[in-house]
Amino acid sequence: MAFRTKKPKSSDILVSHHDQICVILSTTDTILLPFTNKLFEKHIIDRSTKNEISHKAGYKAADTLLDCLEMRVDANPSLLQTVFEVMREVDTLTDVVEKMERMEKERLAKQEDMQGIPLTDSSMIGELDILDTVVEAKKLKQEFEELLVAVLEAVRGVDLDNLKLRISWFFNAEGFITADVQAILDQLQSLTSPQYILNFLVTRNFIGYLNYELTKAFQKAVKSDQLKAKIEEYEDKHDAFLHHFSFNAIIEAFRQRPNLAPVSVV
Repeated sequence: MAFRTKKPKSSDILVSHHDQICVILSTTDTILLPFTNKLFEKHIIDRSTKNEISHKAGYKAADTLLDCLEMRVDANPSLLQTVFEVMREVDTLTDVVEKMERMEKERLAKQEDMQGIPLTDSSMIGELDILDTVVEAKKLKQEFEELLVAVLEAVRGVDLDNLKLRISWFFNAEGFITADVQAILDQLQSLTSPQYILNFLVTRNFIGYLNYELTKAFQKAVKSDQLKAKIEEYEDKHDAFLHHFSFNAIIEAFRQRPNLAPVSVV
């Protein structure tokens, strides 16, 4: 098998500190908005991105901004130094910037030494492929959150015994019944509303954006054609995501962004 040499990219520095920077920027709008405006003034982000950030808040806004910065730096590595300059103006980012600058210097120093070193298959995944996977995974999670809202609205007033029975059927049909799962199902019997049941299953990772199948038990309990259509629409997007990206790209995206990785078996 032929190997190619991977050159570490400047955008890797931002990707590796993505969550930490987002947490710092999202603590207050007095940090995020001026930071965003300064990036716009430096022509690192465009007006549409600036406007998009201004209409969001908190971590979601910072997350969107960092995704944009990573793509911009990936396309034009020279922008990283300008990003560092803007970051240094934020007191709470000083330590992070210093660490990132040290990492970038090490990357540049090692880049020439890495020429001709064969890589493993997993190392041959392009950073753009991984970033694209991250972006599309986030979109899929947002679609899933909208699906959950639709499920919540549809199940108001549903027969609880019928719903619990269908959930039990699901686990039996999938062969998931173990002592641990049975204990979970026993706890579920004491819940007194469909909203509690849905939250119970989501927080225990039996329902997630990559394992959405159990939402069908809720749909069958309410016999809603509208909810069925929404689930089928989500199913198409879910399948398209898994078919479009390679297994290695998805796994690497999960490694870099643990918040996107499913906790339960998919």
